[in-house]
Amino acid sequence: TDKGQFMRPVDTVIADDLLFVLEQGNRRIQVFHLPDMESFGFFGEIRLTKPSHIALYRIELGAFYIYVADSVELAGETQNHILRFSVSRGVNTIHGTYLKTFGYTPDSGYLDKISSLEIDQTGKRVLVGSGGTIRAFTLDGESAR
Repeated sequence: TDKGQFMRPVDTVIADDLLFVLEQGNRRIQVFHLPDMESFGFFGEIRLTKPSHIALYRIELGAFYIYVADSVELAGETQNHILRFSVSRGVNTIHGTYLKTFGYTPDSGYLDKISSLEIDQTGKRVLVGSGGTIRAFTLDGESAR
């Protein structure tokens, strides 16, 4: 559980000289500086339950949106959703702030088991593989085409 240690890492994404590691066991996103693998810290441990996929959208140099596919058991049913974090880089640290959750209401669309999560950088869309189809959302989590 310490900084620089892992418990069931399930996915990674790289931006600039940063490696983001999604951990299912510690329910967090841990960030490392490349190539030396120096730990920059972690975030998300308060919000994540059973994360499975991670994707990144670059806002500008050192600033990103991080999207995480997650699920939670409620009343015997699995509820799948996407969490959005705003991330900024400090000198020797990372700052991750939870922004919103989407993909589990009639307005934003229910998600079956999530099989993939990608960002369309050009079209500015979040693409989610779910239930044998690809669902598209805006970067803000609204349904898109």
